[in-house]
Amino acid sequence: MDEAFYLANILPKFISSFDIYKNDLHIIIDKEKVEPVLNFLKTHLVFRYRTLFDICCIDFLKRHPYRFQLVYGLLSIKNSKRIFVKTNVKEKNSIMSMTSLFNSAN
Repeated sequence: MDEAFYLANILPKFISSFDIYKNDLHIIIDKEKVEPVLNFLKTHLVFRYRTLFDICCIDFLKRHPYRFQLVYGLLSIKNSKRIFVKTNVKEKNSIMSMTSLFNSAN
């Protein structure tokens, strides 16, 4: 998928890894970079992921060093594409709310 390589070239310091599953792009980023990456995906004219349709948290009970993985599901209606932005969070850490970017994050 060209979009994955394009995004990896634009944001090389932000994306730890990416994968394509069932034609949807999945990227993994550090938790400190969630807000700038989601903002970029929302406002960039090529991507236009302006709808946050899902947020979920996966609990990996015994997984170390990260216990949780947050997954943000974004939709670009204009491009008819979805992207899943994932970040790993340790048990006693917190992460900033994305309500400033997406009302649906509330």
